Amino acid sequence: MVEITVRAADSSLAMEEVQKKLGDDALIISTSKKDGKIEIVATDDEQTLKKKEIEPLLLGEAYKTNTFDEVLQKKLNVSTAGDKNVFDSQSIFKDRLNKIVSDIYDLNVLFDESMSLNTQKISLLSQLQTIGFRRKTLDSLGIKDNAISPEVATKKIAKAFVAGKAGKFETSNLYLIVGDRLVGKSTFAEKFLHLMVNTQSERDFSLVQDSKLRKLDVLLRDLGATLDDEGNSEKALILDLTDENTGSNNYFKKVISNKYNFNVSVIRIMEVGRSYEYLVSSPQYQAVFPEYVAFSKLDICDLSVPEISAMIDMKNQCMFLAGIDDKTEGLYFAKVDQIASFLMNKFKDEHG
Repeated sequence: MVEITVRAADSSLAMEEVQKKLGDDALIISTSKKDGKIEIVATDDEQTLKKKEIEPLLLGEAYKTNTFDEVLQKKLNVSTAGDKNVFDSQSIFKDRLNKIVSDIYDLNVLFDESMSLNTQKISLLSQLQTIGFRRKTLDSLGIKDNAISPEVATKKIAKAFVAGKAGKFETSNLYLIVGDRLVGKSTFAEKFLHLMVNTQSERDFSLVQDSKLRKLDVLLRDLGATLDDEGNSEKALILDLTDENTGSNNYFKKVISNKYNFNVSVIRIMEVGRSYEYLVSSPQYQAVFPEYVAFSKLDICDLSVPEISAMIDMKNQCMFLAGIDDKTEGLYFAKVDQIASFLMNKFKDEHG
């Protein structure tokens, strides 16, 4: 039988902590707000919960009154007889009402001022956590309580999330497109081909998808024949692979065992809209090639803060953002300023 008290920046974080400590059997005794934070008292024992229930208040006979008129007469100490007394009664009502309205206005002003002060006292770490970042993510980036401004913090987070354009990626002659089933690999592969053809017109790009990968050895041999002494080639091959039954790992082995020294880049496609828990618990691929992440289906939903937090914790960086089914549109390199602006807008929406 355990009774615990948990405080957090918001109710979702508090509930998460309660579940960590008590599990699925947690029973909520009370929820309140103290010092700008949510406080939850919980237990895992049903009998403890029943003891905390407030018994109904029963008034004795000494507290009972017969009618509203008796209470009114006692409070105002006026007689209901005569027109003059009625007028005086109405005047008193009016004065009392005006005072109540004035008191409510003053209380509202005090409440707004109090909320403003409480917001100012909330640390930067807590404010970033309320928009979806995990504490360990912020700690890993060296973001401390109020040591820097929100603008600097979001820029720092964006730099950790976005993979800048890498020279090795730009000059790769073999690109492996991998990802789970139904994440949009084929659509991305077509978009990527169109992007590379239009940005590197001096090179010859070709796309090979699953149905033709049985000839992988032949494809690698033909590409290898175009390499110069330094391993460069005017040709580049894009392979749309599959992760089903660890298929892509088998392709990796074939490429590694090949006698040609290809410049290989792996692009992992991740469908947008996944939770932090899903991403960090997904199998990690131990590829020997540089790996870059692309988020797909951004025309269906937006990238979320927890997804960015998970990527940083997984030591992964995002290179591409993709949406729209049209193969000629909707694919672009992720940019630090774009992600920083997105995070700053989230921050302002939550904290003003």
